[in-house]
Amino acid sequence: CTVVSANVDQNGQRIIKASKAFQSWDIVPQLENLQVRLLGPNTAAETLSSISVEFTPVTTAEDIAILFNSPAEFDFTNARTEDDEDQVIFLVEGPLIRIRMAITRGVRTQIILRNVRLGKSGGQTDISITTWTGGLLQSGTWLPGTKQDERLAFRGGFRLPGKVEILYDKLENTYQRDPFTYPE
Repeated sequence: CTVVSANVDQNGQRIIKASKAFQSWDIVPQLENLQVRLLGPNTAAETLSSISVEFTPVTTAEDIAILFNSPAEFDFTNARTEDDEDQVIFLVEGPLIRIRMAITRGVRTQIILRNVRLGKSGGQTDISITTWTGGLLQSGTWLPGTKQDERLAFRGGFRLPGKVEILYDKLENTYQRDPFTYPE
């Protein structure tokens, strides 16, 4: 059993106290105070819009992966960050986007993504967000480094409004449909 103290040593490292130790599963801290908001201007399903992701990391990291699990068909292909100098998009695969940026433990972080294709249908968003250190591009494939913080299946973000399409632009009532019985 490992007990992690809230105290830190002179180098800022957490002090680990243990009476016995054995290999167990890794405990990955959760991102704190996570907020995911739909900024607009468009807010309906399948439109291009902007999204804000804000969080306080527990651990320092070098990049972040944001994955929209649902609604289906979110697409970051044409997305860009508002701060393209300090937040560099380096991987996009449909509903997954990875951004290289400085993520500092305990410092509130905000990412604004513009030109995001919103999901196909409306409904509550289900988002998984993970921060990483390391990682490299090898033979055209991104190999992730070490996972730092994560929040999986986060459903506390925004609810995506559905989309209404008008196929016929004329509204008629029963009187207008039968002009012989109901003349003007």
